[in-house]
Amino acid sequence: MLRIPAIRGEMGGIEYFLTRWGMGEAARNLTYSEELEKQQEAEVAPDMRTQRRINWPRVRKEIVPYLLQVPDHFFSSLTVEVVDPTMSKPGITFEPVNGEWGYVVLDGTEELRTLDGQHRLVAIKEALRENPGLAVEQISVILIPFRSLTKSQQLFSDLNRNAKPTTKTTNVLFEWRGLFEQAAKQAMNRSQLLKDRVELERNSLAQKSKKVITLGVLYEMAKEILKDRDGYKEGEPAARDQNLITRAADELVEVFDEVILPSLPDIEKVLANKMTPFEHRSRYIATHSVGWQGIAGSVRAAIDQHPDSWKGLCREKFSRLDWRINNPAWEGTAVAGGLGANRAPNIRFLIAQLKEYLGLTLSAAEEEYFTTRKPFPIKRLQEVDG
Repeated sequence: MLRIPAIRGEMGGIEYFLTRWGMGEAARNLTYSEELEKQQEAEVAPDMRTQRRINWPRVRKEIVPYLLQVPDHFFSSLTVEVVDPTMSKPGITFEPVNGEWGYVVLDGTEELRTLDGQHRLVAIKEALRENPGLAVEQISVILIPFRSLTKSQQLFSDLNRNAKPTTKTTNVLFEWRGLFEQAAKQAMNRSQLLKDRVELERNSLAQKSKKVITLGVLYEMAKEILKDRDGYKEGEPAARDQNLITRAADELVEVFDEVILPSLPDIEKVLANKMTPFEHRSRYIATHSVGWQGIAGSVRAAIDQHPDSWKGLCREKFSRLDWRINNPAWEGTAVAGGLGANRAPNIRFLIAQLKEYLGLTLSAAEEEYFTTRKPFPIKRLQEVDG
């Protein structure tokens, strides 16, 4: 029998009980759909489920490492249905002590099925295998009585369908554990090109926006330029090393102000407010998302292959390149049908195209882009006359 301290509440006609569990206790007593199926050796039809299937790669690659590696980890409440298999007990047994505070009493025959938060629960179970010390940490659990299959399915939908994920840009803005996120934010405040010109909330730039790049794209550039060299790695302990963060930001400022700023056509007009960023994007591919990330990838390759002369090489070659969006050479890489193409394959193709233009060594796959890629090969870039 379990006797659990609880606060009773009600919303929308649903009685619920707010409780607190040790994570070890939660792992032992709470279950989820796939675990029940495994125990019963039977697969439940999709229309009889109250939960989606577990995304195991997400659990093992994202949530478990978060629990194990981040000291100040925190989970929101799990919502758990209390199911009486015999359907003989109405509701949840509650013994009041003082008003709405008291004890939920479970006799051990109930199934405690996680309705919302099953990925968190699974991650807790997995993480405890590696770090049993997590068992004493506590998580809040909201207990609600099982009413019917359709009501459970509807409640799952209510809890999940209206949740709106935050933008990538907002995630970067609010992230203070990541090395690349911190370096990007530090660089944007120190760069002549970027200062006051980075969009901090949206993933795209409005026509009237005075910003030249989103923070999400700037983060991707930072990661491309810095990752896996000179001690720049994601996660702890690099993300706590303020000297490393400052050095990383210095390198980003160097790329933007000493290579990109002197190389891109008409960018000085944007800085002087004589051309809007939208007008610049309408004329040139470089300040589209695909352009920024293509530049970052090719600059990184230049740093790797020419560590002593990459800056001069990129500055000289970029300043001679025809960045106009109507340059036929961009079609199929950075441009599709006359518009900027910002998908991952386009970024990959553009990096190869710019690397070839800079005279850098290409991978075997990149070499093939220029010969066998369908529906047509990547075009080689030419310098502007004069």
